[in-house]
Amino acid sequence: MMGAIVAKYGAGEATVRAFLAGSDLLLIPADADSAVLAMTAAVAAGRITPQRLAQSVRRVLEIKRRLGLLERRTVPLDSIPHVVGSRRFQDAANDVAVRSLTLVRDVGGRLHAVRARPARLALIAYADELNSSVGQYLAELLRQGGDTVEYFRLWPMSGALSYDSARATIARAPATVFVANVRPISFKGNIALPDSLNVPELILKMSKINTYHTQLLAGYMTKLRATPDGDGSLLDHMTILYGSGISNSTGHSGDNLPLMLLGGGGGTLKGGRHIRLQRNPQTPTFWSRSWTRWACRSIKWAPATEN
Repeated sequence: MMGAIVAKYGAGEATVRAFLAGSDLLLIPADADSAVLAMTAAVAAGRITPQRLAQSVRRVLEIKRRLGLLERRTVPLDSIPHVVGSRRFQDAANDVAVRSLTLVRDVGGRLHAVRARPARLALIAYADELNSSVGQYLAELLRQGGDTVEYFRLWPMSGALSYDSARATIARAPATVFVANVRPISFKGNIALPDSLNVPELILKMSKINTYHTQLLAGYMTKLRATPDGDGSLLDHMTILYGSGISNSTGHSGDNLPLMLLGGGGGTLKGGRHIRLQRNPQTPTFWSRSWTRWACRSIKWAPATEN
């Protein structure tokens, strides 16, 4: 959106319009020199009055006074996580985020129609690796309001398979909500989402590597099955987990994570099945349930939702 405004009005005029719209601070404009010159010209031409400038200055100084920044201008860096990361500040940040949402236009009344009654929604979230919780707070609020939400996450490096999964999620829901959290580059007045990456060469190479690994695994399973152990074989009395923390290495994606449980687990596992889980469970929940099945001491794996 910032890039569109600058492209239409230019860096200088965009700065002036932002100030006239109520902004008190103009942070990192697309062109700092143009912003300063445009603001100076706007004051000289009477578009911005001295009274309007004074209002912004007073508001900024009042905030600094209320926060104690006029007496103590610096803070210990090691105190920041304990203060800013506290529940009170997180709740305040969530409140600011909710109140900052602005409905620009509801063409055809679609949004109001969806909010009129509980709905089934697909929520597609996009952010970089530093923001692992993008869209989750919104999903929680929607569910609290009675909506059924299917959440799917995309990353900057998500590949074609992840985008195919996102399309499948969208196809299953009558309505879709998109949530994006991207970090603008300093002094660059625009941001962009990537196109779906489709790199056949990388996918082919990874397929060859995976084929080789699974062939080695098959040989290992054959040897375990051929090795007697008590009333069965070593394979009957073992459980081996084979898989990865990443389902699509091209996109560094953990969506639709494929895992294999091999062996009989001492009679606790039934083989020869392909199970497709529908509720997008977390991996720690899988581990917690597996421990229980194997009669091990109950362990809580954060952020497992169940023991």
